[in-house]
Amino acid sequence: MKKRKKICVYVRNAMINPSGYYRIYQYVKYLDEDYTIIFRNIVGDRIYSKYHFRSYFIDKITYILSIFYRSVFFLFVDNYVAKPDIIIINREICPRRLFYIQKVLERKLIMKTKIIWDYDDDILESNEISKEEWNLLQKYSTKIVVLGDYLKSLLNPKYRDKVIKLPTTDGDFNYNQELRVVRKKSLENEIKIIWIATASNVSNLMVVMPKLEEFSKKMYLNNKKIKLTCICNKPVSYSPVNFKLENIVWSREAALKKLREAHIGIMPLMNTKYSLGKGGFKIIQYLSAGIPVIATSIGINKEIINNDFGVLADNNDNSWIDGLNKLCGDEWEIFSNNARKYWDDNFSFNSHVQVWKELINEVEKC
Repeated sequence: MKKRKKICVYVRNAMINPSGYYRIYQYVKYLDEDYTIIFRNIVGDRIYSKYHFRSYFIDKITYILSIFYRSVFFLFVDNYVAKPDIIIINREICPRRLFYIQKVLERKLIMKTKIIWDYDDDILESNEISKEEWNLLQKYSTKIVVLGDYLKSLLNPKYRDKVIKLPTTDGDFNYNQELRVVRKKSLENEIKIIWIATASNVSNLMVVMPKLEEFSKKMYLNNKKIKLTCICNKPVSYSPVNFKLENIVWSREAALKKLREAHIGIMPLMNTKYSLGKGGFKIIQYLSAGIPVIATSIGINKEIINNDFGVLADNNDNSWIDGLNKLCGDEWEIFSNNARKYWDDNFSFNSHVQVWKELINEVEKC
């Protein structure tokens, strides 16, 4: 009997951290038929949950200590006991700083193992990864998976030939045509706008709040109510005048439920260097649910959105108001149908599974 190859996957947290789940974990059950896959959660579920949703001082300390001790332990085990054939690293092994013992163990491991390194944000700009670990990973990785050209351009030119471009998608949404009929009926009285993000992105949302106020005021004159649902790890602190704000604590289940009800998805961004590295996952998630989208015209947003299902808006003019008005009008059903079709054609879950299978097979042969 042929011995199954062993793959170790390093993630911050596979179940709660969005990047860990949507970039890697959701594909595992389709890959472990051929491989033995072991997840290395640098932070366990309980500690990560407290840090992500509560962030008391003691939570932060526990979180930092967990990162250090668990990373050292896993690196030691994989160097001397487990000895995997392939290692997949989501973003980094040691967030923010690389202590000497971590550096020694990580360098030893990645120099003798085939590495697939995946990152989906400008983690250098956000200081999520140290320059030292970045240089180790770009040099010794066998393949590097990124969202698009901007993130690829962050690498040293001599390592860019290792790159595979793969956007983040969502394979959890169960879409059907009946859902769109129900949504269209509910649109007659209330326009439900959805925003899904982490608390670090609230400042982006605040930029367009005045636009949402003005749009809601105009819709009120047409006897239509506006509800903005914010799904985030922490509540959005804002008191709207002309619309209803609904705060929902993020979980995959909560996001799926509210996506089923929504009419329009939004992704506002400020014009910053970090925004250029954003991967547009929330846009893709809205499309998977057949939701028309409006987003700031910056970075990868401009590559994803077209007029068949969405609007690219400027934060400094009336294009947000005009765009929202367009998307909730008589053509909403057409935009909705086009949104899902575009997802099927460009970001389907099955196509991403196939990319991962082919990538692992290619790395195995290197």
